[in-house]
Amino acid sequence: MDARVMLPGRPFQIAAALALAGIIAGAFAGAREPVAVASAPVVAGTEFGSRWENLSAEEPPLMKKADRLALAKVEPVSIAAERVVPPPVKMAPVIMVQTKDDEDDKPVSRHRRRESNVCTRHNMHKVYTRGGRSWRCRR
Repeated sequence: MDARVMLPGRPFQIAAALALAGIIAGAFAGAREPVAVASAPVVAGTEFGSRWENLSAEEPPLMKKADRLALAKVEPVSIAAERVVPPPVKMAPVIMVQTKDDEDDKPVSRHRRRESNVCTRHNMHKVYTRGGRSWRCRR
């Protein structure tokens, strides 16, 4: 069974019905009376200008950014560069000695021929299916 929800009508009709319902809901929402919102009092242009005319002498004048920031004078510092060489490490001399006995004990490694068939490598045999189009390994 399909777990789909079946709605009556075609998808275009359902979309049109939803759009119409949204328009009607918007019309009812817009029909309400507007609510008065308290706003900030409007400041007249003369009040704003009068605030800055009565500056007292006690207040410092406005400063530039360069005056506000204390600039530190930095004198160049001479850096003495010297090459540091670590002392040489004293190591014991390496003595390599080969004897005839060491060479004879090693087994000779030869190239080992691998079985090309995957199935025989795993102790199985190849069985062809689908008329020779595919195969698999069986015991």
